[in-house]
Amino acid sequence: MTCLHLRTIILITPFYQTRRGNSITTARLAHGLKTQNIPVKIISLETPYWETELKNTLAHQPVSLIHGFNAHYLAQVFEKVPETLQYPLVVTLTGTDIHYDLPGKNRSKILSTLSNTERIIVFHNDFIDFIRAHSPRIAAKVWAIPQGINLPDASPIERSTIGIDADDTVFLLPSGLRPVKNINLALKALNFLYSHYKRLRLLIIGAPIDPAYSQTIHAEINRLPWVHYLDNIPHEQMASYLKIGHVVLNTSLAEGQPQGALEAMSLGIPAILSAIPGNLNIMENGKHGFYIDDENKLIKAAQYMLDNPDKRRQMGQACRQLVLERFSPEYELREHIRLYQSLFKQNQVI
Repeated sequence: MTCLHLRTIILITPFYQTRRGNSITTARLAHGLKTQNIPVKIISLETPYWETELKNTLAHQPVSLIHGFNAHYLAQVFEKVPETLQYPLVVTLTGTDIHYDLPGKNRSKILSTLSNTERIIVFHNDFIDFIRAHSPRIAAKVWAIPQGINLPDASPIERSTIGIDADDTVFLLPSGLRPVKNINLALKALNFLYSHYKRLRLLIIGAPIDPAYSQTIHAEINRLPWVHYLDNIPHEQMASYLKIGHVVLNTSLAEGQPQGALEAMSLGIPAILSAIPGNLNIMENGKHGFYIDDENKLIKAAQYMLDNPDKRRQMGQACRQLVLERFSPEYELREHIRLYQSLFKQNQVI
């Protein structure tokens, strides 16, 4: 890969300390850029002093471009630190900004943000058509770059440490607790099956992001003895917990790309995914797992996984190969550098 000796690239992420899709993607890209001798500065909007940190960086470091993750949050950066608009700008649309903000009440703010950026990144070509329907002019700036899955290896934990037995069949739900993740769907469907499959277990892994929703989910978990919950797990330890699973679930109402599910799939775990943009076209239905769009279909898909362990393992191996072939971190990095190069040439930034 061609190395670029450039001024600093600023990556602005809404979350970095909490394990979320944005934080993992930002960390992975930053690491990759550094391996190519490209200087990187990460600004996390979680920190109370981010405005000062960003202003000081712009004032005292040579900066080649600014790359923000999530257009809704980048709009806030433009408002509070307007000098960012003087630099070449890239934004990655990560999920709720494209599914809820763009077609919803924040439409004008999102369109304004996208108009101010020179490159827009989405995770799948399907999103280009979605954006084109809202603004053909903006769609011309969009690049599709799938996320690269790079899960650090780790030994599996002892199941007994989290109350799971060796004979249990474990469904994984790697997801923060917020309404868009639709965790209730998994609880309802698997609770129906639990009356017939007493070795069924559900392991939810993710931070309590929305306080009210988290309280509701915790109340449900407390009355369901077959459900286990783990809070924010460091990314370098995540494989230890995913490896005890047999099936990974994603029941979201909206997704940019289900990074947690793809990480589990990279370990040879088959998937049951909600049939929504961001999930659709990731896998082949029936080969790598199943797409579902209601409770009954989730029940049927989960029951198939419970009744057919050999087929389940075959699907898992197909998932492992799929992630290797289609979600390469090397390809992700190479495409980002190619995008940056196009922007540097356009702006004559060296």
